[in-house]
Amino acid sequence: MPRQLSRFTSPLLSLLLLALTLPSSASALTDFMVYKVTVKIVAQMDVPGPDFDTLVTKKLGNNDVINLALGRPLGTKIDPGVVLAAAGNFEPRTTNSPIDKLIVFDPSQNGAAQVVATVVVGTSLTYQGGVVSGSKSQGSGFASGMILDTVLGNPAENGFLTTPLNGGGQGSGGHLGVSGGNLVFPSITGVGSVSGPIKFNFTDKSGGVTHFDGIIVKAQGKVSGKPIGSFSQ
Repeated sequence: MPRQLSRFTSPLLSLLLLALTLPSSASALTDFMVYKVTVKIVAQMDVPGPDFDTLVTKKLGNNDVINLALGRPLGTKIDPGVVLAAAGNFEPRTTNSPIDKLIVFDPSQNGAAQVVATVVVGTSLTYQGGVVSGSKSQGSGFASGMILDTVLGNPAENGFLTTPLNGGGQGSGGHLGVSGGNLVFPSITGVGSVSGPIKFNFTDKSGGVTHFDGIIVKAQGKVSGKPIGSFSQ
């Protein structure tokens, strides 16, 4: 019998926290499967003024998140092949200790070097899931996560600062199969939303640095398709 896709919830909490289950491994390394993610974030910050406050809105997409995670100015051209992705582990674990994460992924590298930067890590996870048909499983849940400090490039001018997030999501996918003695990973689809504070630095068109310290008013992450890579870490 093929093993089943039994868990899927949200990391960006971008964002989508992948939670798939495979048999436990004796290896000290953790095996991750990588799926491409699309994120859209709308954040607002209150800027005090001499007479009245101004509400500033900032929108971030995949390229913006990648650039901030790499410590680069917004609008910097993304290297070919580099994407925002969700990395999920396939070993059983308790719901309160997820290791799933949102990463900047470069498939042109090898092994763990494919992970150019880690943007968000999961900190807790509660989910419900199961088989809904002979060929499909689905699940839903809620989670917490943490945006990490940017450590690459010039974070003082362009980069994220650590902030907590909360969110939820739902997803579905086919069952894991075996072909020629190798696991065959299914296509999956999922969507999640998050809320919480967000802090980051960015340089504006004039070269000045803005220290954005606001809240997420809307954020959505989507994942779909087959895995685009894997690594052990």
